[in-house]
Amino acid sequence: MAALAGMLLIAATYGMARFGVGLFAPYLAADRPELVPVLGWAAGAQFTSYAVAATVAARLVAHAPRGGLILAGVTATLGCLGVAVATAPPLFIIAVFIGGMGGGFASPALVPIIDVVVAPAFSSTAQSEVNTGTAVGVIASVAALDVRAHDSDRVWPCGAGAGRMVVDRVGFGWTPRHHDRSRGATHRAARGMVCLYRRAGAGELGNRTVRVHW
Repeated sequence: MAALAGMLLIAATYGMARFGVGLFAPYLAADRPELVPVLGWAAGAQFTSYAVAATVAARLVAHAPRGGLILAGVTATLGCLGVAVATAPPLFIIAVFIGGMGGGFASPALVPIIDVVVAPAFSSTAQSEVNTGTAVGVIASVAALDVRAHDSDRVWPCGAGAGRMVVDRVGFGWTPRHHDRSRGATHRAARGMVCLYRRAGAGELGNRTVRVHW
């Protein structure tokens, strides 16, 4: 289950939130012509945010890997929601910048998390399964696309929903094989951030009952 959750996180952050904008740029241009002049800038902003997030995550995961996973899901979700509704070029670039952070946070955090929650004998296999998430996300994005209508609007709510679902799963659902009580404060802070995030998104994507394991 840990590998599946990790794969879904990569699918949401890479396959949908990060690569979706470039993959569906022709559809975005057709749907919202006002965005055409900034599509290139948006791609640059997305790469920049990915690099920044990966740099921050490299320091963060050493002491709070779950925080990296939560940030990955939250930024991917907010980015996809922003792309779904943005018609003004500045707002679109901001949304793409936020969404691009998801992949940068996800990968560095997943490696130590998988090592903690998966038995050593299966860790390499689990890491390989997680890495298939990019392809899964791209396929899911294409499946959500209305090709006949040249409409990509359904892709972004799907990406946001996937990101939020994965935050619920990876932020709360993974039980480490060795519980470290010294990180209780970090865990409580992460729980508080996700609770605020869940309340903010409840009207858009519904609410869930989550079982907490720390």
